[in-house]
Amino acid sequence: MPIAQAKLSSRYQLVIPRAVRKDLNLKPGMSVYVSAHDADTLHISRVKGWAKSMLGLGKEMWREAGGGDKYLKELRREWEDRAKRYKKELGLEI
Repeated sequence: MPIAQAKLSSRYQLVIPRAVRKDLNLKPGMSVYVSAHDADTLHISRVKGWAKSMLGLGKEMWREAGGGDKYLKELRREWEDRAKRYKKELGLEI
């Protein structure tokens, strides 16, 4: 992966250097994602499609929460409890 220097214009425009464009196979009119990782790091990646670009996003968050299955079980339990309360309030308990 090439590393190249680029200069920011007075209108905050940035020309992606030829070596980087070639390596990413960028063509005129293509969209790219630009993100700041910290105060000194800018990341540019090619847009491949919404689903592919979002794949794995938040993986650490789900892992810390105990996984998606645990979350879904808790959510379903909340829904069932809420439905029971509403039925009781409306006198629909069987």
